[in-house]
Amino acid sequence: MVYKRYIKRKVNGKIKTFGPYYYESHKDKDGNVVSKYISGPKRSKRIRSVTVKKQPRKFSKKYLFLSLVIGIVILLSAGLFVLNQKTSLTSKSLVPNISSGEAGFSRKIEQSKENFVVSSARKVYSFLTGFVTEEAAPEAP
Repeated sequence: MVYKRYIKRKVNGKIKTFGPYYYESHKDKDGNVVSKYISGPKRSKRIRSVTVKKQPRKFSKKYLFLSLVIGIVILLSAGLFVLNQKTSLTSKSLVPNISSGEAGFSRKIEQSKENFVVSSARKVYSFLTGFVTEEAAPEAP
């Protein structure tokens, strides 16, 4: 049987009650009653009326593999995009006069509105439309 005990002590001229202290009584082999101190009742840390045990999340290898594949695809597509942009701009000059510095600022503006064509290896790339054709490149005026 478990029961509580309270201790009364005199502290600073006043009698104070300390406790409760929980004891358990039982009989030993000889039949004598023995009291044993036990720690108090454990308080449950219930937030709700139903206690739910959360399972720790397991990091699946599927998600790691999937994220690696997606990352590689993104890097490859970004690399191809940058590589494509650099190769189209590193071909011959759009207008020879502009690269040599002979054209003025107003001429650059007029020519930027036109459909420029870059010729490289018999393929023609139009900056205005974005199409690549295999015709001979028309000369810039």
